[in-house]
Amino acid sequence: MVWYDGQGHKQRESSRSTDKAAALNLLRQRLSNPAQHTTEQTFDDMAALYLEEHRLKGSRSLEWAEDRVNHLCKMFAGVRIIRITPGDMQRYRSRRLKEGASAGTVNRDLGALGRMLTLAQQQGWIQQKPRLQRQQEADPRQGFVEHAQYLAICQHLPVDYQDALDFGYYSGWQKGEITALAWDMADLQSGTVRLPPSSNKARQGRVLVLSDLLPAVIQRRIQCRTAGQLLLFHDRGRAIRDWRKAWRSATVVADCPGVLFHDIRRTVVRNLIRAGVPERMAMAVTGHKTREVFDRYNIVTERDVALATAQLASYVESGQNTDNTRTVGQTPGDGNSLQLDGRGVAQPGIAHLPWAQGVGGSNPLAPTIRRTSARSSNG
Repeated sequence: MVWYDGQGHKQRESSRSTDKAAALNLLRQRLSNPAQHTTEQTFDDMAALYLEEHRLKGSRSLEWAEDRVNHLCKMFAGVRIIRITPGDMQRYRSRRLKEGASAGTVNRDLGALGRMLTLAQQQGWIQQKPRLQRQQEADPRQGFVEHAQYLAICQHLPVDYQDALDFGYYSGWQKGEITALAWDMADLQSGTVRLPPSSNKARQGRVLVLSDLLPAVIQRRIQCRTAGQLLLFHDRGRAIRDWRKAWRSATVVADCPGVLFHDIRRTVVRNLIRAGVPERMAMAVTGHKTREVFDRYNIVTERDVALATAQLASYVESGQNTDNTRTVGQTPGDGNSLQLDGRGVAQPGIAHLPWAQGVGGSNPLAPTIRRTSARSSNG
């Protein structure tokens, strides 16, 4: 299809269809607003704006944005912005899913593309952006890492990774927070580690008091510290950025494949609640900002359900569930039972109440009832 924009420039564009009607429909859209399609900017220009925005937010945000851009560049690099359509996004989604990416990862990539299009719209490069359609994501993970699994995985990890795993298992902090810890965040005299707000996505700083095994972890990191090394946890002097290879190998050898490092965070939440730690304090330790996320991590396991069922059976079999409660349908004429009227509605009395089962005249409401009746008769 060939057409001329509002400035008289010749434009060529494919309708990506063999149907002539589709090409004519696209031509009518272009001619209805020719100024909208005069931009020469490409995906690379949008990506530059996107990365600059994340560069201002900090290095951690920039690394995440660079991963999104690298994935999108495989399909959209050099493509003009006006050529990016919802069909292209659908093809990108199908391609990434075939490569093994999860639906959540694909949604993060397309969300980044949507932000790029918004920035392009703010620059006046496009009048409107195509609509994004997100993929249905899987339910939140509900896996836990039991103590025996943690010990087995730790044995098969490299030494530097073992210390990071120990810190995560006893703190509940996220992997990115742990690998970004610097020595200036650790106060060895007071035995605390302070996490600045800029180091986590919740933008909320917190303090962790080193107790139990954590001081031993810090001492091992001191022994591994070299001159000029700023990070607590590193892999032979290099920052730990990619756990996937080492973690996958360790979990397979430990006979617990499929376990993720993030499952440890969920496990810590559960263990804190089981240990009797108040929920507010547990949220402060793990860094959860909202109750919804905290409740999602505090998942009831089959072991918890089995324990509750066993406690119920033990209570019933012990005979401790007998009390003086009377229900509808008990022996007629019993002073402690509820009587039914002609409509089958229970008529509650006071004889079944505990304070009415003693010596006559012990009802504390009786004087009030008599005075009320006296006033009614006098009236």
